[in-house]
Amino acid sequence: ANPFAQLRLGSGVYTTNTRHVTSDPEWNETFFVPWDEDSYGDFTVWDRHGYGAELLGECQLSLLELLQVDEGTESTHHLHLDGAPAGQLVLCCEPEDVAADSGEMEVIRIDVSAAKVLEGAAERNPYVQIIAGQDMRRTETIRGTLSPAWDETFMVAVPKTLTHIEFMLWSDDDVGPLFLGAGRLAVGAVGRHPVPLKRMNHPGGELTVRLLLL
Repeated sequence: ANPFAQLRLGSGVYTTNTRHVTSDPEWNETFFVPWDEDSYGDFTVWDRHGYGAELLGECQLSLLELLQVDEGTESTHHLHLDGAPAGQLVLCCEPEDVAADSGEMEVIRIDVSAAKVLEGAAERNPYVQIIAGQDMRRTETIRGTLSPAWDETFMVAVPKTLTHIEFMLWSDDDVGPLFLGAGRLAVGAVGRHPVPLKRMNHPGGELTVRLLLL
């Protein structure tokens, strides 16, 4: 299998990278998510293949209950598929009081809406990787298109010293990720912007994103 994990929380979708050819994936990825005492997260694990992604297992968990586990301690949760056991998911959930540390951190909302791959290229399976300091996120894969649309939102907590957010456009091909282009946007560039992408110093299409400081 080529598994990746996904968390849906409210309107936010948080997706790990894909681990190729394994039934025991390890991601070790961190996501900063907004939450309250009534928040429930839908956790799913998928198998990515040439025709899309197949659901391997799912569970719904209370974030409040996850936070009641000893800080820094991993907890194991059972996945199910159509009511049958489908493996386990190991999580570690810790509170991050960004407001209390506002002198050093700030929260940024990143909306990824669309991309244009170079005209004349073969159809691709694009996804966007977002790198904001030590925080890395990725969108879902849109298959068989040169003009993908995502409508995905990410909330990231970053140091106030961070100057730029990096965006990388990839194609999720059968043989592995194919790099399509990269660009960057200044953290202070609030609003909706086109982000020109380059590949080997040549034009590599364009990405449309919106930044909001919270």
